[in-house]
Amino acid sequence: KDSADLAKLGDAIGANTSLLQLNIHNAHELVDMAANNEDFFEGLKHNTSISRLSLVDSNLSGGMGRDILNAVVANNSNLRSIGLHRCALGNGGGGVLASAVTGCTNMDHFTLVSCNIDDGIIADFFPGIRGLHQLRTLDLKCNTFGRAG
Repeated sequence: KDSADLAKLGDAIGANTSLLQLNIHNAHELVDMAANNEDFFEGLKHNTSISRLSLVDSNLSGGMGRDILNAVVANNSNLRSIGLHRCALGNGGGGVLASAVTGCTNMDHFTLVSCNIDDGIIADFFPGIRGLHQLRTLDLKCNTFGRAG
């Protein structure tokens, strides 16, 4: 496990035109390997075949999860599904999500389960999904919004 391996993985992902689904668990474990390793993220940006992205136990407010999400959606008009499970959104996470999905016009399924979404995150996030006219499923199970009283 070193940054050269992560660079090779990024190159392989970028060159694979048949990759349909990318699942990443515990993205924070990649931090040491990904430091100063743009090859990994460039590979994610160059792959346009990924139609389903799943992130589990990742930080979306400022960590690797956010960087991976942004890289995958950067040039990918084929992305149809994003699943986020137990991903820390924290301060600014709603804006990160809104910005990330704005260009995902073919997305039809969005799952945000147990992401500690509160009313503030909802307020930041929902303007970003207004243009997702293909969206058929929005799963927000196990979150805390709407409980402010």
